[in-house]
Amino acid sequence: MITILIYEARVSLLNDFVNHKKNFNRKQHRVPLLDASIHQHLVKDIPKELRYDRPDILHFGLLTILSYLPALNNESVKIYFSVKGNIYEVLPETRLPRAQQRFYNIISQVLQGTYKLKFIRKVTTTYDELLIGERIYFTKSGQQSLTKAKDLFSFDKDYSLIFGGHAHGTTEIKEFNIHKTVKLSEQSLTLWTSISLVFCKFLH
Repeated sequence: MITILIYEARVSLLNDFVNHKKNFNRKQHRVPLLDASIHQHLVKDIPKELRYDRPDILHFGLLTILSYLPALNNESVKIYFSVKGNIYEVLPETRLPRAQQRFYNIISQVLQGTYKLKFIRKVTTTYDELLIGERIYFTKSGQQSLTKAKDLFSFDKDYSLIFGGHAHGTTEIKEFNIHKTVKLSEQSLTLWTSISLVFCKFLH
């Protein structure tokens, strides 16, 4: 069993950030996500590591994870992401839209609790219940280097692979214990690059 968690994805509804009652889309009742590429004027005074304005990171991260699943030879995989303490499951058979705005609309509905399909859903499971097996957190400040980790993975064990959903800095995890931290690079990497490196290591 492989459990993948994108921890604290930096996504937020615009209404959670701006206190007003505007109905953004009366026909479909959609509230936009806070997006750094559009709403710079709203977040410019907030430290980058505290912003929840990067839905693109979650989008590309999930697309990368789902694209690797066929190579795992039917290995059992669970996919989750968390936002402000809430945990959401993404079913492996999900076919996410590649168009950014369509994905944003889906996540907006998920956060509002109005998403009708089964593919992405909020769960009440605790971190300790869903993170099965050895928990490995991939972070720039990891104690072990991925390139030197010869026996990091074994196909007869369960793993929980944890990635930070942030764009800047390092997310400190306090809600659950980590068994091992692994450094991918001396440089800051995008989430999707980190996921690709880990999957390549796992598959070889």
